[in-house]
Amino acid sequence: MQLDAIISTILSAAAFLKKPVQDAASDSIKDLLDAARYYLKKKFGEGSDGADVLELALEKPDSEMRKGLLVEEAHAEGLEADPELPRLARKLSALLPSTPESPSQDVRVQGRANKVLVAGRDVITTERVVHRNTVAPDERHVTVAQREHLRALIAELAARLAGADGKPNFAAGHRMLQRRFEVLSYALIPRDQFASALQFLKQQNATHRSRLIGSKSIRSEARKENR
Repeated sequence: MQLDAIISTILSAAAFLKKPVQDAASDSIKDLLDAARYYLKKKFGEGSDGADVLELALEKPDSEMRKGLLVEEAHAEGLEADPELPRLARKLSALLPSTPESPSQDVRVQGRANKVLVAGRDVITTERVVHRNTVAPDERHVTVAQREHLRALIAELAARLAGADGKPNFAAGHRMLQRRFEVLSYALIPRDQFASALQFLKQQNATHRSRLIGSKSIRSEARKENR
């Protein structure tokens, strides 16, 4: 089960529980959602950026932008290989009511004043329309192959940024790249800046090389003391 699908299922459960009318499975869904929330927060770490993004996404589970950020944080933590999340997602999916396939992202909006009719959906009452960006790479951004190359260098950087426990700090590596290019996700780096992104990551890996050597030395000394 892909990480994007897992996050979508978790947020679908959160959206379902916000509805005023729920079925008999609601309590079971709530219990599983609480388990998934607890598990993800434990993986991200209390007070971390990932934990904050998780709470924001669960607060507004229909927000594509918040979902995209949560998926990105989950990737940054290496959760695509986590064995527990797919199990929780499958259980949630089995309890959630089936829904017709969603319309495409090319949404037509009609209406007057604060009444907005979205094609294929109900009438939504809103004070104003707010345009938000979503994490949706297209032909303007780095290609799939380029993203894989960037992820390999991010993984290398994460290892160099590891803490005393030796765990790669993927979140820090992703944040450095996001801040340098002012994007929500490395997938949204403009294609014409791919070479610059590669150079930036290589420079950071070179800069933090001594830190990697130092952390390995510390862990080696600690193992010797424990013998």
